Amino acid sequence: GTLASGLQQAFRSDAMSKALHAGHAAAVGVRAGQGAAHGITGVPDILEGKVGFGAALAQDPDWSLAVDGLGTRYNILDITQKNHGCCGHTFAAIDGALALRERGVRAEQIERLRVDTYQTALDVTGNFAPGTAFEAKFSLPYVVAHALVHGSVRLNAFEAQRLQDPQVRQLMQRLELRADETLTAGFPKSRSARIAITTTGGQTLEHHSPYRKGDPESPLSDADLNDKFEELAGPVLGRDRALALRDAVWRLDGMPVRALRLAADMPRP
Repeated sequence: GTLASGLQQAFRSDAMSKALHAGHAAAVGVRAGQGAAHGITGVPDILEGKVGFGAALAQDPDWSLAVDGLGTRYNILDITQKNHGCCGHTFAAIDGALALRERGVRAEQIERLRVDTYQTALDVTGNFAPGTAFEAKFSLPYVVAHALVHGSVRLNAFEAQRLQDPQVRQLMQRLELRADETLTAGFPKSRSARIAITTTGGQTLEHHSPYRKGDPESPLSDADLNDKFEELAGPVLGRDRALALRDAVWRLDGMPVRALRLAADMPRP
């Protein structure tokens, strides 16, 4: 069901299928390229035909918009690239927590903390008692506390031992979530958060994240992207193959299509 259209219902329960959405779309694109390379023909007007893609999903679609800026403007530069291994509604708060940690705040020094953000973020991620890895990925209290204790929210944040980390769980109980009217009014164009921490010494520190690191307004650096790719692809492909693939992807704009070897079998490890 979710592979047919990427339904949001896929992450309304403790299921693994939500993570397949982007991978499935990418795999279908590669499969289409492989098929074309092997001589499989397609319908020339599958998009704009009388009963094609546009007619199925919209009334009188304007196809001139599909090619507006073609070759000069790239939609991939206008998307958010995830910098943390959890729900995107928590990202601005995590960024704020990490910024305060870089300023010297340590979890054991925190007397209390408050996160102000937009209402939808609280509706989706306001879980103070996550019991599974899936629930923890949609728990703003958990991921913010984990960021402050461990300095990141990567894949290992959702391993069984981390989920039961007593320091993380204790810090979660000192956290308050609050919906901010201004931040709520700015959603969904802006997905921001403000975090305030009071230390045991009575010091108060605040940080406002107007954007999430990875948003078009605050893009990940090439080094950030390399680190994320190596973290995810390395254990699957092996480090050498992962680095070779990474380097090839960075050269895609200068490679002929035939160099992609879509008609060839992928080399095995």
